[in-house]
Amino acid sequence: MSEKSPADLQAAVDFYLAEMRAGDFDSAAHGLLCFDPGVVPLLCAVFDQQTSEDSRCTLMRIAREYRLDTALPMLEAGLRDRRPDVWKAALDGFVTVASPTALDSLQSFAAEAAFSGSRDADFIDWVREAIQQIEEARAARPAES
Repeated sequence: MSEKSPADLQAAVDFYLAEMRAGDFDSAAHGLLCFDPGVVPLLCAVFDQQTSEDSRCTLMRIAREYRLDTALPMLEAGLRDRRPDVWKAALDGFVTVASPTALDSLQSFAAEAAFSGSRDADFIDWVREAIQQIEEARAARPAES
């Protein structure tokens, strides 16, 4: 992984976002995955500005690979997107991160969505499945100290 100054890291993120806007999602993803985890908050900061389904999914796929809670704000925003590919990418991100905070966040989201009736039963089933996958993954891990 490449460590850069904050200004250089921002410039690199801007470069790869331009590649995404030009349709080169694979190159952008590969390039952004070469940086240290400090890139994740920068990706979260630009997520809401992305209107393309492909851009939003790509950013979440990149962020989840770092397996850090700093990706959770982006994943939570992705869950609120009504496009199935986007919210499914968000759920994949939660399952990949699989931290206690990710689990708590997803459980809260599921309860809120079910209570408010704002999402259909299929969506709620997908969220519950992701919660189950996280719980199973966490149970299979050695105890955290």
